[in-house]
Amino acid sequence: MNKIIDFFKPRTIEWTGEEPDQAMRDWCMFLHLSSLSALITGIGFLLGPLIMWIIKKDESNFVDAHGRAALDFSISALILGTAAGLTLFICIGIVIAPVVVLGLLVAWIVGLIQSIQAAKAGKLYRYPASF
Repeated sequence: MNKIIDFFKPRTIEWTGEEPDQAMRDWCMFLHLSSLSALITGIGFLLGPLIMWIIKKDESNFVDAHGRAALDFSISALILGTAAGLTLFICIGIVIAPVVVLGLLVAWIVGLIQSIQAAKAGKLYRYPASF
């Protein structure tokens, strides 16, 4: 049961690598913010962080870690959202799907705010409900 609860807990983790400079912290902040492009493109929640991560992942381990966390959550949300959508085809999905989608939306908004704060503070962030 504790593993299930831990799955949904967000965590801020101290960064143990070299101290990231302000430019890398800002890049990480914008990397997380790029998921908001989903509001325009639909798939931007995955493409925004992916493109930004690919550009800078080799230049900074800090950006690499933040990019992986953002992509992990985006892929997890895509899988969970697809599963919720598929449950609509059975009667129980009428109740479960809206709850799962609402939960993902709340986790996305809260995670986005907390990940930006962690990036600005030079820390790592683990999104809730990430595999």
